[in-house]
Order: sequence, then C-alpha cells, then structure tokens
Amino acid sequence: MKRRVVAAWIVIAGASLGAACDDSNGGPPELTAEQREDPVLVTGEGVFADQCATCHGADGHGSGSAPSLAAVEDRYSLEEQAALIEVGRGGMPPFSERLSDDEIEAVARYEREVL
Repeated sequence: MKRRVVAAWIVIAGASLGAACDDSNGGPPELTAEQREDPVLVTGEGVFADQCATCHGADGHGSGSAPSLAAVEDRYSLEEQAALIEVGRGGMPPFSERLSDDEIEAVARYEREVL
C-alpha cells in the first residue's frame, strides 16, 4: 500500500512540474534568410531552444508559470532583459553560471527580434 501511495505522489509531482514547464504551445518561429546570416541570432535560437523553451514554450508565448516573451522589447531594454536573464527572478533561475555574456546577449536578441 505504501508503495502505491508513494508512486502516486511521484506521478502527481511529475505532472505538476510538467504543467509548470511545458513547451506544448506552437513550434519555434523560423528565422528568415536574412536572420540566418546573423550569427548572433543563430546562436540565440540554439540557446533559447536548449535553455528557455522548456518553460517559456517553443514559441516564447509562455507556459505554466513562465510568462510570455512576446513583445518583451516593449517591457525591457536590452540591458534590463540581459540582467534579468543573468540573475533570474521569481521562479526563473539565474543563467550567469550556465551561459556566457555573449550567449545571454544572443538569446535576448533572439527573444526580441524573432519571437
């Protein structure tokens, strides 16, 4: 009996985490041919897919408790956005230990210019 209760709690906890960070929104937007020529945006696309899409959704429109990044440029300057990525906020962890300054700038530009 105890094993079933523990197993049920594990399933419930896993489902809760999945609901909080689930990239089931639309797929990621395609970079245009012109954007593909910008290595910073190409890097940002990869960083976003690897580090951000799980919670913010592949299309950046938010998922669970992670907010939408649509029109992020209307809410934050590039510097403010990069600082937020570096130090985190609320449920978002800091990425200063995981990403270089160049990767942080690249993902911020991708979020602003592509999403």
